[in-house]
This record gives sequence, structure tokens and C-alpha cells, in this order.
Amino acid sequence: MQRALNRQQDTSHSDLDLLIISPSLSYADLFGALESSTATLGRNSNPTRYPPADAAKRIQSNNAFVTRVWQQPKQYG
Repeated sequence: MQRALNRQQDTSHSDLDLLIISPSLSYADLFGALESSTATLGRNSNPTRYPPADAAKRIQSNNAFVTRVWQQPKQYG
């Protein structure tokens, strides 16, 4: 979604790109949790999940995706 926002192309149908950092959340749990919000919002979710140590390595190595997301406004929940 951030790329769409930067280009001012975000619409009510834009996908939601999510970066999840969790030591224990599985993709099955993540998709289960996102299922109801996807239906409620009518938007597809594109989650990327990393354990904390993996996320830290990607930040330290200036991984393009993680660095770009890390520099953008965040919502914690």
C-alpha cells in the first residue's frame, strides 16, 4: 500500500502490504487472523513475516524491502 500512497494511487481496493515481526506467529495463524479483516475491508492482504532476529539481520544488511518499510509510518497493534 505504501507504494500506492506514494504515487497517490491508493484506493479502497488497494492491497494492504503488511510486515509482521513475530517470534512465534505462524503463517497459518496470520492468514487466519487476516481472513476476517480482508472480508470486512474488501481488500487483499499481502503479509510478510519475519522472526525478530531475521528482521534485524535484514535491517542491518539494508535489505531493500525491509529498509523501505522500516522508514515508512507504522501502525503497531
